[in-house]
Amino acid sequence: MTMAMRSFECLLFSFLVLVVVCAKVGLGTTMGCVERERQALLRFKHGLVDDYGILSSWDTRDCCQWRGVRCSNQSGHIVMLHLPAPPTEFEDEYKFLRGEDEYKSLRGEISPSLLELEHLTHLDLSCNDFERSPIPSFLASLSKIQYLNLSQANFTGRLPSQLGNLSNLLSLDLSYNDFEGRPIPPFLASLPKIQHLSLFYANFTGRLPSQLGNLSILLSLDLGYNDFEGRPIPPFLASLSKIQHLSLSYANFTGCLPSHFGNLSKLLSLDLSYNYDLNCGNLEWLSHLSSLRHLELNSPPTPHYSVFFLVNSSAPVAFLDLSENDYDLTSSIYPWLFNFTTTLVHLDLSWNTHLNGSIPDAIGNMVSLEYLGMSRNQLQGSIPEAFGNMVSLTYLDMSGNQLQGSIPEAFGNMTSLERLYLDANKLEGEIRKSLSNLCRLQQLDTLYLSDNQLRGSVPDLTGFSSLRWLYLGYNQLNGTLPTSIGHLTKLQGLGINSNSLQGNISEAHLLHLSQLSYLHLSSNSLTFNMSSEWVPPFQLYSLTLTSCQLGPRFPNWLRTQSS
Repeated sequence: MTMAMRSFECLLFSFLVLVVVCAKVGLGTTMGCVERERQALLRFKHGLVDDYGILSSWDTRDCCQWRGVRCSNQSGHIVMLHLPAPPTEFEDEYKFLRGEDEYKSLRGEISPSLLELEHLTHLDLSCNDFERSPIPSFLASLSKIQYLNLSQANFTGRLPSQLGNLSNLLSLDLSYNDFEGRPIPPFLASLPKIQHLSLFYANFTGRLPSQLGNLSILLSLDLGYNDFEGRPIPPFLASLSKIQHLSLSYANFTGCLPSHFGNLSKLLSLDLSYNYDLNCGNLEWLSHLSSLRHLELNSPPTPHYSVFFLVNSSAPVAFLDLSENDYDLTSSIYPWLFNFTTTLVHLDLSWNTHLNGSIPDAIGNMVSLEYLGMSRNQLQGSIPEAFGNMVSLTYLDMSGNQLQGSIPEAFGNMTSLERLYLDANKLEGEIRKSLSNLCRLQQLDTLYLSDNQLRGSVPDLTGFSSLRWLYLGYNQLNGTLPTSIGHLTKLQGLGINSNSLQGNISEAHLLHLSQLSYLHLSSNSLTFNMSSEWVPPFQLYSLTLTSCQLGPRFPNWLRTQSS
């Protein structure tokens, strides 16, 4: 699962919990806040460094109106402190895809003054920066707390055992912290009401405590991105009879999965991806998971691992990730996939070197798909026109195959498409015709057609008003670059390198590209013709202009690019 997806799911879960808690306690400001609790919050604020003014509203009389604070409209007591750091805007898509999240974080330490908030049921301090301090043990004295989110808050050290005393806790998220390679403490299994437990990417190692099998009402458990040191997945996890979401990805588990997992009849989501030494043999039991909607089985390591247990499964799967199944996944998977033409929303078949041959026309019947990944396979032949039926598709990646022929005209019917990757194939035809079909896609913001055999001159690009990323490099394009490229005001990345373009690049080509950060025009015969006083409206992160003529002197406009 990508970082971006995890961030979205965390935000969605936080919102849903917020709605439920609000509905249960009746939030409002009818009573006004309790002065003792107001002073406690001010002392809490005093221990923090607020670089972004997140707590700037905390200077009025009624603390129930402060950002992140909610009070009961029956008693006036504070019942919620919801202060996850808001994310900064991503100006660099590559940074976003690398998972380099940035937040407008509070810094400092958590004041014991929070103990004055005796009626607090919800505490969220996620994505702030507590500067590698331990989680304060006094938080365990907040006896009414039901929701505690301390994820991605730069905590380290030993997890305080007192947290096991939070008898009302329903949800605990400690993910993205550093518990320094310690084992998961058994006291977490003493939380009698816990329903949601996330320890994702928290640097736990060693043996899983068997007591976790006693969490009889647990609904979701995420143990991904920890190191369980090559141990088998323990069979006691199969006793979590109410579990709906189970993630064991990137956790260094080995051996076979317990067949009793087939009894987890309420399981909606299962992620077993990237445990490279799992040798699971017969996984027929997975076909008994009739409620399963989300399944990730990336990177099984040996030929003994088979995805074809799914053939007899009746589960209406909505999310399926079978990427990097090198040994098993071939074109014989298609007939089974076509059982889910109206339910499957996300399908990833990428990086399967034995998935070859042509793409069947019947793929166009998968009309519920929003995400389709088929990159880095051995697919051949032409792209079926039937793709035009997939009007819900927002993401399509078929890069890195051996696809031939032209880009189908029917692609212009995929009006929801936002990202299209067809690079590194053998596609051919006139670029003008290909782009004239695609310009009907008003939501398209990413278009990769580089490293193909497209030819001709680049046409007017005015119709691509939403484009942020356009890559046409390593083709057979000729002629001049149209000045209409300068009207793509949202453009952040432009690559037309390694073609046969010629003519001038003027200020008009770049004048309105204020968000441009990547410009790759090398290996063409282009001449830059800028006035000596021109100052570009952008700051470039990456620039390649090999073989371009820049003038007799080093251009002044390049001197402005300090990044």
